[in-house]
Amino acid sequence: MKLDLHTHSTLSDGRFTPQEIVDMACAAGFRVLAITDHDSIASFDLATAALRGRDLALIPGVEISASFGEEELHILAYFRFTVPPAIRTFLAAALRRREQRAAEILAALRKRGVPLDLDDVRAVAKGESLSRAHVAEVMVARGHAESTEDAFDRHLHYRHGIVPLALTPVEEAIRLVGEADGIAVWAHPPAQDLEERLATFVKAGLRGIETFRRRTKGVRTARLIELGDTHGLFTTAGSDWHGHGGEPLVELLSFPPARLRPFLGEFGLGHLAA
Repeated sequence: MKLDLHTHSTLSDGRFTPQEIVDMACAAGFRVLAITDHDSIASFDLATAALRGRDLALIPGVEISASFGEEELHILAYFRFTVPPAIRTFLAAALRRREQRAAEILAALRKRGVPLDLDDVRAVAKGESLSRAHVAEVMVARGHAESTEDAFDRHLHYRHGIVPLALTPVEEAIRLVGEADGIAVWAHPPAQDLEERLATFVKAGLRGIETFRRRTKGVRTARLIELGDTHGLFTTAGSDWHGHGGEPLVELLSFPPARLRPFLGEFGLGHLAA
């Protein structure tokens, strides 16, 4: 079966709209899709409207930016075909924090001789979730950087005094998702201190670990499967696709379908994992 549980649209830092993503997924023969924009779940309503009766199951999802000490981690949150009001309220506050942080970044850039307008950043973002990547894109367009990498290296890295995004602690985010009857999954878990952190997150209510990814292979994947089984977690599959460079959403993942059956069963879709 074809699915992807971790994709991004123009409502955060992806290149394609939710409607375009649905079209690509249907054309590629996907059976299940989750668009998981950063701190925004608005893509679900747009993607649902774009389905027009086609044979694709959409799972509401969002990638929540959270803090663990001084580090930023990401939690994928999935819901059962509706978005709980508590989650919409939480995400609205997160988006306001992103807007405020963007304004603070532009103020810092002005002091560095890089004048940019917040409306230009909003126009590039084309959606709700403003990020440093959008600021970098405007910098390139205005001739203040040769590339997004150059913009980050010379201006937007945290070492230049850029204010980090005020994030919800990861354990609090996990609990919030659980209280809203959602399923919290650790996105692209890093290798560093993995086992110790995983035990902490499971105590907070973590339900899954993103296991099958484009950049995770062999022994690394086997270890994630082992840890997932040890803690009774769902093992999920997600490419973290953004469509950068115009890359279409095609079959990007390889996984044993049976491994996804328990997770999909939570959404009445277990029969698709064949």
